[in-house]
Amino acid sequence: MLGSFGSVSTRWQDNDFLITPENVSKWDLRLDNIVQVRRGKREAGKLPASSFYLHQEIYEKHPDINAIIITQTPYLTAFAITGAEFNVRTIPETWIYLQDVQMAAFGDQFPGKNAVTSMVSANTPVVLMQNECVMVAGNKLLQAFDYLEVAEFSAKSLILSTSLGKMIPISDDQVNELGKVMGRWKNYEWKL
Repeated sequence: MLGSFGSVSTRWQDNDFLITPENVSKWDLRLDNIVQVRRGKREAGKLPASSFYLHQEIYEKHPDINAIIITQTPYLTAFAITGAEFNVRTIPETWIYLQDVQMAAFGDQFPGKNAVTSMVSANTPVVLMQNECVMVAGNKLLQAFDYLEVAEFSAKSLILSTSLGKMIPISDDQVNELGKVMGRWKNYEWKL
C-alpha cells in the first residue's frame, strides 16, 4: 500500500466500522489515528479516508463482508489504468480463490452510484476501478489481504509472462467442472 493512497476498514459491530484516516501516511499510522464510524457518523475530531462512504455502503449492503482494502498495487493498477482484461483463469487455484475479477468504470465508486457495491460480494471479492485502483473485500481483514496478495501476484505473472506468448486461459467448460468439484468439496464431511 502506498503511504499517500488507499484505505483499510474492518467492521466491528453491526454496520459500524474502523477505517484509516485521511491525510495521514499509511506508513506512519498509529492506533490513535484510526477512525471509528458509528451509526454512519465519524468519530469526533477525526477525518476518515475519503472512500469512507463506499466502505459504509458495502457494509450496509453485504453483511458477509467485514473488511475492505482499497489500494494501488503496481501490477493490478496497471490493469486498472490500461483497461486490459485481468483474466485470473491461469490455474485452477487462482480462479477458485478469486473467481472472475470485475472492472468498474471510473466514478462508479463515488457516493450514491452503487455500481461497485453491486459488483463486490463474497463470491466476487476483487474489483478493479478503472483508472484508479483495486478494491478487495473479505470476511476478515486477513482474508481480504490474502485476496489482494493472490490477485497482485497473478497480475504480476500475467504481465511478466507476456514475452513468452499468449496465455491460454481455463475454458468455460473447465470452470464449470471446477464449480462441480468445489460443490462436492464444500459438502464433504471432514473427519479427523
